Amino acid sequence: MTTYQDIAANVRLSPQQRLCWQGNLPAPTLVLDILGAFNPAQWQQRLNTLMAEHEPLRTGLHYQQGLQVPLLAIEPAGEVALKKIENQEAFQGLQAHLTQYELSAIKEQEGQQETGMQAYFVRLNEEHHQVYLSLPPLSADKGTLLRLAQALSDHSSDMKADNAEDDSTPYSHYSAWLYELQEDEDAEEGHQYWSKQCPEKWQPKGLVYEQSTGLENQLSEISLTVNTDIEQMLSVFGQQHNINTETVLLTAWASLLQRLSRDLDQDNHAIPLGWVHDCRQDYEELADSWGLFSKTLPLPWQSNTDESFLSALTRMQGYQEIACEWQEYYAIETDANPFHTRFGFESIELSSSTMATASTTGQNQISIARLSAHNQHFDMLLAPLRDDNSKLRLCLHYDSNLYVEQSAKVVLEQY
Repeated sequence: MTTYQDIAANVRLSPQQRLCWQGNLPAPTLVLDILGAFNPAQWQQRLNTLMAEHEPLRTGLHYQQGLQVPLLAIEPAGEVALKKIENQEAFQGLQAHLTQYELSAIKEQEGQQETGMQAYFVRLNEEHHQVYLSLPPLSADKGTLLRLAQALSDHSSDMKADNAEDDSTPYSHYSAWLYELQEDEDAEEGHQYWSKQCPEKWQPKGLVYEQSTGLENQLSEISLTVNTDIEQMLSVFGQQHNINTETVLLTAWASLLQRLSRDLDQDNHAIPLGWVHDCRQDYEELADSWGLFSKTLPLPWQSNTDESFLSALTRMQGYQEIACEWQEYYAIETDANPFHTRFGFESIELSSSTMATASTTGQNQISIARLSAHNQHFDMLLAPLRDDNSKLRLCLHYDSNLYVEQSAKVVLEQY
């Protein structure tokens, strides 16, 4: 990967940032639950240290006359104020549905005009606090929020900036490298691969349960916990056939979607499946990087007649490998068509999200109460995750303008 000089100006949005901006997606948010000692001044110092180390925490959108798409402004290191929420109604609103819009409403009540990361804390009792963080728009994916949570749980994080250099690749460098790659010798082959996967005239339909509800166009969420016996069977099955659990769950999701598709009567119909993939897994130099690295890769899925599930798994695994191979050439200079990835799948591990830490004031335990970062607006997104109790939980996010809650529950139960 090309090494660039430090970028401290307005730069082009990355392809993934452009897709999120077009979808008008809410800013990434993180809610941390803290049991034990809590020192607001110490937490504010940690936040300021991390903001200085990681550029995504100090970015903003810059609208320039003559440009249809804003630029990304990388601001110099500053400070974030950690504010206490006194209003109980505001606290309950944040608990119920924490989005950038609700945080903006709180700021309006306080008469403040702020940009960048916003930070609030609530005292539930002497030994129990919660910290609410709203990151800049287009700045982070779920993997970055997990890294932020882990960094905040480390009591020595404020010393790392002084004692060690951060050698992770900045997101702005990764974005610049993606655009540069479009001129290399493999670019044409990569573009041709994706054009075959997602023809411009392809207009896939939704599910048989789809209906216009007249509600606001936003993602709602339901979830269920997988039975321990079933989870163990999944693990054993994957080990026996050398296939990871993510691929097993993804293939089952694709198979269900096709069975419920409204395109069943059409020839050669395929499900517009989108696989949310964190590309940091594919590059060693990105392992510790922060930013919007997760991207939605199209995996149009069509079951073959009389195909066994094991055969379908092998085929899906091959599709994932090919998608990873050509991921740097998907919708870089052109805009991605969200209709080609209407149904998403994103797997994330939260089993390490409970972090016991030692602070200067005693012992405390920090866990993730809520984590939200969207890659695009899906009709439905299945997001399996392993929670703090190491239980596999299936979260189904659905567009409340297209599906009623009962239909979403039926889909999740069938899965």
